Amino acid sequence: MSEPEAISSVSVLSGGDGNELFVSMDANLADALHTNGHAFYAWPSLPNAYRLVTSFTTEKHGIDESIRDIRSLSES
Repeated sequence: MSEPEAISSVSVLSGGDGNELFVSMDANLADALHTNGHAFYAWPSLPNAYRLVTSFTTEKHGIDESIRDIRSLSES
């Protein structure tokens, strides 16, 4: 499996081995993602940090949809 192409507006801070990922992104992008129905939480101990969590039963197409939205919203 190949590595996904990086999204310059989002940086991985920690995680990725399980169902949790901590990322850094602009608050405007986070607001736009929330408006589009994505649920995740601000992580108060770090500036512009967010905690993304999936269920262990989340299917790949759901993750791919989120990535498409992040790409689309960060380009606009």
